[in-house]
Amino acid sequence: RGLLSKRIAQAMSEQGFHVCAMNYRGCGASEKNTASLRDYHLGFTDDLDLVVRFVHQLSPQSEIYLAGFSLGGNIVLKYLGENAGRVHEWNVKGASAVCVPFDPYNGQAKVHRTFTQNVYMARFLKSLKLKALEKRDYFPDLLEYDKIMSVRTVAEFDHNFVAPIFGFKGKDDYYQQADSKKVLARIEVPTLVINALDDPLVEETGLPNASDVGKAPVLLKYTKHGGHCGFIDQLFGIPYLPREMARFIAHAHSAIVSGN
Repeated sequence: RGLLSKRIAQAMSEQGFHVCAMNYRGCGASEKNTASLRDYHLGFTDDLDLVVRFVHQLSPQSEIYLAGFSLGGNIVLKYLGENAGRVHEWNVKGASAVCVPFDPYNGQAKVHRTFTQNVYMARFLKSLKLKALEKRDYFPDLLEYDKIMSVRTVAEFDHNFVAPIFGFKGKDDYYQQADSKKVLARIEVPTLVINALDDPLVEETGLPNASDVGKAPVLLKYTKHGGHCGFIDQLFGIPYLPREMARFIAHAHSAIVSGN
């Protein structure tokens, strides 16, 4: 339901693409999947894999291009890297990923700065706690819910809720395993990555460079400003991020059609 999701869909549609949008479990306007303990996390690619296979089954001849922002951007990149040898079977041809939270392990200090904590993370943490609380009716004895409700940072929430549910040893293990940067070099389809150097949630030193990409067809584009999913360049119409994501995918599609 988010505005950025709608703008991305609009930009893709204007480039002539049919759009399939997915919400992660427990998100969006659909009924919350409270009966399932496992929702999603920074590197949870299972649901994306299911959607890709479903769309391919519906239309086997159609080319599939992926787009994601923030956590979703990390999931897109991780999915492409981990399934590099198989995505061709499902006709996945390219992707755009923006404002990706690379290297969350070494980015914890930046996320916990006072400004970021108060402006960005407090509201997000509140929503995470509410989602966790909904699980108590179905799994009352499985987790220490009082402890989860008392955490003060997203990192503490990840350590006490996300990590044990998904089998990680703790938040540090979770962050290290979920990071998409380590699989960028394995990506085999044209992929655009856009991040702002002033993103309050992503440490600049953790952004991938040419050595992380290797010979993979991954274009890294870093801007001086833009924040986290900001990039406001106009008051009306489709803003910069959706335009660039759609432009790149349209360019990749044109190259495939022309055989270049």
